[in-house]
Amino acid sequence: MPPFKKARILVIGDAMVDRYLYGTVDRMCPEASVPVLSFKSEERHIGGAGLVAVSLASLGCEPVFVSVVGGDDEGKELASMLRKANVAAHLSTEKGRKTTVKTRFMKSNHPPKMLLRVDAEETQPINAATEEAVINSVKANLPTCELVVISDYLKGMLTQKVISAVIAEAAKAGKKVIVDSKKGLARFKGAYLAIPNAKELALEFGKEHSNDDAVIIPLAKKLATQLGEPLIVKRSEKGATLIEKDAALTVPSSAQKVASVVGAGDIFVAIVAACVCSGIPLKKAVETANTGCAIAIGRDRPSISASDF
Repeated sequence: MPPFKKARILVIGDAMVDRYLYGTVDRMCPEASVPVLSFKSEERHIGGAGLVAVSLASLGCEPVFVSVVGGDDEGKELASMLRKANVAAHLSTEKGRKTTVKTRFMKSNHPPKMLLRVDAEETQPINAATEEAVINSVKANLPTCELVVISDYLKGMLTQKVISAVIAEAAKAGKKVIVDSKKGLARFKGAYLAIPNAKELALEFGKEHSNDDAVIIPLAKKLATQLGEPLIVKRSEKGATLIEKDAALTVPSSAQKVASVVGAGDIFVAIVAACVCSGIPLKKAVETANTGCAIAIGRDRPSISASDF
């Protein structure tokens, strides 16, 4: 029996489509020193903050996803994919905006090997009308949710106005907020828990990226003190470090095989969120998320489900 209850969780963040083009490589291009990919097949999946929501659904939770898309075919496609994944999505459409699409060109090995990634996106802040639409969606859905997850990919959706409104509304409702942001974690003061990775933590203090304990643990303690909340640092092959009440606990990774790490951070956040809603202590939540991610990254395209636990 999985350790997660069927909790309703509000996920707010940048939606995107992950597009994979698979093929074989048998020769080099005569015009430049690059491989020629002979196209065989294509896949499209939900990425970004949407993957957090999809992973929560796979774990038996009931995610409610609030995000922004462009008025384009990709935005409609994303809405359709979310419905099929059993995610209740409230997507605000901003005319003239481009829905983020990450296209990965993959050599069909075992596991597949990425040759190139092309991002089609816009990162300017959403306009005032879209901000209001997002905030209204949050206000409408928050009362029925037990927890809030903010997943910030820096694509312009999570403006300071939106962030402040989400944290304020959650505080009024007595709901915890978990934050995963690529940059600027100080913007989320008032949340319950922040989950940066080691690189993001270093960037927060203008430091060069390092995964060494001597660098990461002091920085993590400093940020946890500034935010006034616990902190979990995702550290790739080193596992994850929990900072709670100025004490540091590192849980090593148990991964035996790494096929792909795409989306692993989103899966980690989803597992921690499911644990928090199930009343599981943070130490056990980190252990559970580490175990889940070790399973997920051993697959050609990382994924997780309740049956994995």
